[in-house]
Amino acid sequence: MQVLQDLLGHDNLEALLHYLLSVEDLVGEVMKVAEEASQLLVRTAVEDTVQGLAGGGAAQPLRDGLTEMEMRRGIDVLGTDNIDEAVRILSGRGLQCTLVRPGVLCTKAPGQFGRCTKGRGLPDTGSCRSTCESRLELASARIECRDQIVGLLREYAEVSEMPLASQHIRGKILANLHRWPDVRDEFLASSSIAAEIWSNRR
Repeated sequence: MQVLQDLLGHDNLEALLHYLLSVEDLVGEVMKVAEEASQLLVRTAVEDTVQGLAGGGAAQPLRDGLTEMEMRRGIDVLGTDNIDEAVRILSGRGLQCTLVRPGVLCTKAPGQFGRCTKGRGLPDTGSCRSTCESRLELASARIECRDQIVGLLREYAEVSEMPLASQHIRGKILANLHRWPDVRDEFLASSSIAAEIWSNRR
């Protein structure tokens, strides 16, 4: 913001925001960029889902919906034109995509029930859980998940003598093991610590 203040010659943030919101062309441009970013998120979600790379509780319902769309249209495989159509349909029907963090989307609409809100309301990205049925994890999150588990297992071994720290890390490991079944299977087969944490989950 300081760069914008210096560039536009405003002394304070309030004056800068007032100016930015008063320039119609700028507001329109910001809205256009926001819409394009939203459509890009939906497109990435659709592509990852079609390729079977998406994870999370929302992946299977989205995959089922896309399969139904293919069947209705008599399409063997969703091609680029069909993915564009799916993005337009999903965006037009109000598929909500809130970016929880890079690679993780929330598909919960404001009126839907969600674990993060304990009821209906806007998604609370700070309370997002790996077991939520509205969570959609993009393919890019799979690598991050694997890396996190490796780091957490290493950290767990270092703090095994500290009960509070080790329990905290166990919870993080368990949350990450919930994210991707194939990543979980990989770690359950290769790590006795991960297998023990998973088998003792509640």
